[in-house]
Amino acid sequence: MKNAQYDLRKAFYYVIVVIIIAIIFFVTVGVYHRYQAKVVEKVKNLENEMIVFELITSPHCLAYYDSEIRRTYPSIIDMNKFDEKIFKENCMKYIKKPFEVKIGEKTLKFGKLTDGTTIEKYFFVKEGEETKLRKVVFRIENEK
Repeated sequence: MKNAQYDLRKAFYYVIVVIIIAIIFFVTVGVYHRYQAKVVEKVKNLENEMIVFELITSPHCLAYYDSEIRRTYPSIIDMNKFDEKIFKENCMKYIKKPFEVKIGEKTLKFGKLTDGTTIEKYFFVKEGEETKLRKVVFRIENEK
């Protein structure tokens, strides 16, 4: 009789251990899933930030280029390049997603935006000989 009682207690402990292991497994899977979702969201934001970076630092896009000393000034936007024709010929070959850039009242739209991420930053904008700090709004299409 003692052996049967011992086996029953042992089985009860095994059931408790299996339940605890199952709880730990499901909690771990849930935490991992939430982590993956956050990483994917950050990667989407990173891609959009890289597009903005390309737009403001590349001499082919909006960055001011001084031809006398052959130097590009990243983060200084040249309003002479803020033209749809110039922009399409030089910059659009690098960027494949639909996007929109707005500086003051002027807006350039490329492609059809349906669900875009908005990034607002302040940059120096060069118009003629005058350079001012202005708010620039970028809207970039999200991946489906």
